[in-house]
Amino acid sequence: MQSKTYGYYRCSFEGGMVSKATIRIYHRTAVRQQVISAKVFLNTLLHEWVHHYDFAGLGLSRSPHTTGFYTRLRELAEALGVGDGAST
Repeated sequence: MQSKTYGYYRCSFEGGMVSKATIRIYHRTAVRQQVISAKVFLNTLLHEWVHHYDFAGLGLSRSPHTTGFYTRLRELAEALGVGDGAST
């Protein structure tokens, strides 16, 4: 199975709190170098933001791709009215 990576989230901690966070979203696909679509960009942004929420909002020490993670992602996408946020 081939995995698609459109972005990533990184953060630093200071005193147990997130002190510096970065979301990086790639502008082009890795293999064919095509510009990513607006839908892929938005889904990737929401996906990476949920990682941030796990650390900064929920105070979790890890943010793995669990059923709970994808539930939070889907609920966020639905609340924003942007549809399928769980596909990224």
